[in-house]
Amino acid sequence: MSRHTKRVVILLSLLVSISLMSMSSYGQGGSATKTPPPTTTQPTKSSQPVKRGTTSSRGSRVTSSNSNRNTESTSSSATTSLEETLKFIQDTVDAHPSIFFPTVSFSQLVGCKVRARTNYTGGSDSMPAGKYAIATFSLADINPQSIKIIENNEPGGPGSGLVDTIFIYTTGSKKTVQVEGNLSSYDEPRMNGWNISVGDKESATRISNALSHAIKLCGGKPDPF
Repeated sequence: MSRHTKRVVILLSLLVSISLMSMSSYGQGGSATKTPPPTTTQPTKSSQPVKRGTTSSRGSRVTSSNSNRNTESTSSSATTSLEETLKFIQDTVDAHPSIFFPTVSFSQLVGCKVRARTNYTGGSDSMPAGKYAIATFSLADINPQSIKIIENNEPGGPGSGLVDTIFIYTTGSKKTVQVEGNLSSYDEPRMNGWNISVGDKESATRISNALSHAIKLCGGKPDPF
């Protein structure tokens, strides 16, 4: 065999050996295993998201975001209309008159405009029987902080134990109360306040509270200073 032929045979043998070794290693490892791509974990969303104003921690009480549903009115007067309030004042004045100089009527005219009439029964020389006074004014002009109750409880004094008087005054002391009648002390046609007299302290207190509510409904404002 020539040298050239031997070289060819040796090369062919090497190639066959290399091929066999490659096939053997592939057969031992089996099919090539592909490395799975890294998995990404998606954040889990709650099926029921926590609302604002609630607590999701374990053991905590979840409160409603609409807290005003559980809020109750602190006073029934907050929802009482102007008409109902003025009707209450009139009914209370009628049921608990002052013997000394009773306010015989308190009525609503139009909106916040009201009228109060006082008939005098002769409790003093300056207020003889048969005299009267009528005041017409708007509750919007009244200072809600001006309401005062004066008890005529001076022993032996006129009206002692028989009258409690509620005084009200206008904001800024403006003379917007129109007055008419046959009593000389009310010759001035406009004043900056008025009073309502009843026969007991409890009625006076209830009327003053009702007046305060009515004045606020009408937009009455206190003095700025």
